[in-house]
Amino acid sequence: MPDNNRVVVGIGWYRPEQWTLMLSLIPDPEVFPRTYPEWLARASDTLRELSKQGVAVRRVDVDVKALLIWAAEQGRAPDGAARAEYAQYLTGKAADETSS
Repeated sequence: MPDNNRVVVGIGWYRPEQWTLMLSLIPDPEVFPRTYPEWLARASDTLRELSKQGVAVRRVDVDVKALLIWAAEQGRAPDGAARAEYAQYLTGKAADETSS
């Protein structure tokens, strides 16, 4: 029986066609690899490691423009903490939509 109380961790999954745009708009581009393939390898490794540790992980599609709008509505810069919170917001939103 599924555990409906289990927390699912959302990992923002960026679109390759928006990579350059994202790096140009976020306040901390230095935390990201310079290329999308490098980021994808790192993100995939993180997803695999968390799954191995028993963490319920979900990839969530992040549209950079939607992220920027959300961050502005929250009065925040789209830094690492805001991006993580946005991914979790999208995860919760997806869960709400599937349970409705």
